[in-house]
Amino acid sequence: MLDSRQIEGQWPTHRRFVMAGGDSIFVERYGPRWARSWGRHWQLPLHLHLVDPTDHALEQARSLAGTVTWNRLDPEWTRGEIEHFTHRTQRQDRPDQARDIWLVGIYQVARFWVTGHLIGPEQQVIMTDLDACATQPPNPEWLQDLYRQTGFQKYKNRLMATFGCASGAQRHQWREYSRRLEEILANGQGNHSMDQLLLRTVFSTAINRLQHQWCCHQDLADQTVEQRWQLFPVFHLKGTRGKKVDISGLI
Repeated sequence: MLDSRQIEGQWPTHRRFVMAGGDSIFVERYGPRWARSWGRHWQLPLHLHLVDPTDHALEQARSLAGTVTWNRLDPEWTRGEIEHFTHRTQRQDRPDQARDIWLVGIYQVARFWVTGHLIGPEQQVIMTDLDACATQPPNPEWLQDLYRQTGFQKYKNRLMATFGCASGAQRHQWREYSRRLEEILANGQGNHSMDQLLLRTVFSTAINRLQHQWCCHQDLADQTVEQRWQLFPVFHLKGTRGKKVDISGLI
């Protein structure tokens, strides 16, 4: 299970910084382009959180971000939870798929869990997916809305975890986010959408929604990659297809 005493590394002391997280594979695959794009366009310190990192991934993360935190999962607990999830979701004939889905849920939600425990009352954390890139400097007017309070983009009555701001002014709610996550996992109810489920549960789609469309959550297959890159300040393509798109020439 998750325990805040498992958190290692250094949490930023900066008032504002950009944060992403994932496992070793995601850091090695998407970390360089993430760090390059956000560092170039936002001019803010960068922070990475890793789950079960290899030594190589930790070394790479430290080369990409000014600060790094990480946590390790107990192998016996992880095996038991994956087995329980496999049976609960009736994926006995697809055990590898069940394992990947459960682990992705942990990798995605971990950055929010760490933030809930460590965010300071004056801090504002720009939360991004690790495979999301900044395409341009942020609009000053949009930034005022982004920094106003904890806020994420709304799509289909959900607060999307891809991009947003975690504000220390709502530190009590972020502590509640982490507590509820630990409760979900303690009860064997972990899944791949815990990050967005808890955003919707702890925060409000009416109050904690961003007013501008920072990124697109629709799978607009009729648009070229270049068009999508130019349209939104944050570039992110949904699903497996989107993750295979080469954007190295655009960053």
